[in-house]
Amino acid sequence: MINKKFDILSGTAFLAVGVFFIVASRGITSSSYGSNVGPSVFPTLLGVILVGLSAIVIYSAITWKAAEKKKSAMAVGRLFALIGGIVAYILLFEPAGYVVSTCLFLTFAFQLMERGKFWKSFFIAAIFSGVVYGVYVVLLQGTLPAFPEFLTEMIVGGSR
Repeated sequence: MINKKFDILSGTAFLAVGVFFIVASRGITSSSYGSNVGPSVFPTLLGVILVGLSAIVIYSAITWKAAEKKKSAMAVGRLFALIGGIVAYILLFEPAGYVVSTCLFLTFAFQLMERGKFWKSFFIAAIFSGVVYGVYVVLLQGTLPAFPEFLTEMIVGGSR
C-alpha cells in the first residue's frame, strides 16, 4: 500500500538527513591515527545511499497512479518515532559504542516497522551490528568505539 503524501514527506525528510550526513562528513578530518580508512568515508557513503534511496521513494510516490488514500496518523507517528530514534542513536553513539547503540537502534526500528518477534529482531540487529563492526575495524582497519568505555575498561582492566 502506498501513501503518496507520507512517502513524499518521509522521502524528503530522509533526503535532508542524507544531505546533512554528506555535508557534515566533509568537516571530519581526512585520516585518523592507526586507520587506513578516513572517518569521513562511512558517513559520506551512508549519506549518498540515503539520498539515493530517498530520491527513489519520492519518485515512486510522485509517479504512482493509484487512487490516493487518506493520510494515516499512525504512519506519520511512526515517521516521527523513527526520527526520534535516529536522534537518540546519534546521542548514544559515543557513550554506548557502535555495537550497542546500533543494535538498540535497529531493534527499535524493526519493532517500529512490525511489532512482535522481539528476540528475532534483536538477534538480527546484534548480528548485523557485529558483522559491520568486524568488517569496518578488522577488514578495512577503521576505528569505531565498539562498546561503552566503562565496559571496555572492566574487560581490559579485569584481564591484567
